[in-house]
Amino acid sequence: MREDEMTNRRKRRFRRALTALLLGETLVLGAGIYIPQTAYAQEASSQVLQEQRLNTWYAQAIQSINDGDYKNAIMCLDGCMIYCTKESNPVLYADIYMKRGYCSMMLQKYDDALEALNTALETDPELTNAMLIRASVYSETGRLEAAANQLEKYAEISGDNSVLETVAALYEAMGDPEKAFESYQDYAGKMTETEADKLLMCGVYQMQRGAYEEAIDCFGQCLEQEEPADGAYYNRGMCYMALGDYESAISDLGQSVETESFANEALYTKGTCEMTILAYDDAIADFTRCIEQGADPDNSRINRGICLLLSGQSEEALADFNECVEKDINADEARFYRSFVNLANEAYEEAVEDLTACIDHGYDLPASYMQRAQVYKEMGNDEAYRADMEASQTAQQDGSNGDGTGDVQEALTEALTE
Repeated sequence: MREDEMTNRRKRRFRRALTALLLGETLVLGAGIYIPQTAYAQEASSQVLQEQRLNTWYAQAIQSINDGDYKNAIMCLDGCMIYCTKESNPVLYADIYMKRGYCSMMLQKYDDALEALNTALETDPELTNAMLIRASVYSETGRLEAAANQLEKYAEISGDNSVLETVAALYEAMGDPEKAFESYQDYAGKMTETEADKLLMCGVYQMQRGAYEEAIDCFGQCLEQEEPADGAYYNRGMCYMALGDYESAISDLGQSVETESFANEALYTKGTCEMTILAYDDAIADFTRCIEQGADPDNSRINRGICLLLSGQSEEALADFNECVEKDINADEARFYRSFVNLANEAYEEAVEDLTACIDHGYDLPASYMQRAQVYKEMGNDEAYRADMEASQTAQQDGSNGDGTGDVQEALTEALTE
């Protein structure tokens, strides 16, 4: 063999050996001759293998979490910990423990969850998702103050102030309404751009928890702003109505009709307030506007019919009741009140037919039976009268579907017999 050919063969063999070393392999250079891996190549090969296995465990853990298989997810996350240490990859280490805490929480293993989440947050004190999960664990285990404190810290670090509303709810659940309102004020202040909007939000919050006087104060302050928030009059009117101050409610709702986007809702509610204080002419006018403007026209029509009936305008009321029945909207309520007109007009069979339909449909059985008893009494059917009176009393004792219609029977009778 020529010397130059031997030299080329040695060069090719050397290049193959170098490539094999870089790939972490061994290569036979000749019969019985081996080039072993260097320490560097062995370390590189081992690192690549560990990363591959870590990625496999982690991917399977994510898949198991997505599938809701939290037990398998925990096993896979534990597998990740074989190849990931706090020193080698603190970010991933914290993430693995956070996910382990989440899975343990979902399995209701709350002590295990807290242990894992504590490890995650010790590694990365600003891992906000771990804070949220830990707050959930605290809440699930009744440690409400700890949950509130954790959410406050989460909001401070993440800038996500929406959770402050939950903080307020937690303090409310702890029986601390003052602290709850402070938290909600903080939430409202950070979620709105103007003082008026903040005061409106605070007023709605107080109203929803039944603190109507406090809500009225908030809405009042809102209305004192240079540009009051839309809805302050409407919501304050609703609070006055809840407190039984119908005059003040009507005043505020009237302002809302004229100045706010809640005009339709305010107009209908104003009509119901006027109906409550027996201001039937005003209520009829407002319900008529509601029907014309499409502001809850179905309920407005039945209410207008009742107001017309109670104000002695029975024929006009009959027209509204007839339309309700024809459209099958509030039909049983319309049949019930239509029976008063028919009774007054001595159209007894029509009255019995309407009230029988009410009874068959289960509509306010105490009132429907009693009203039909009155019709039978006028017809001279004493047996049917006594049977229905007894049925009315039984239904009353059973609490069967009473919706307040019985409360107006006396007023209706008086109105139609004057």
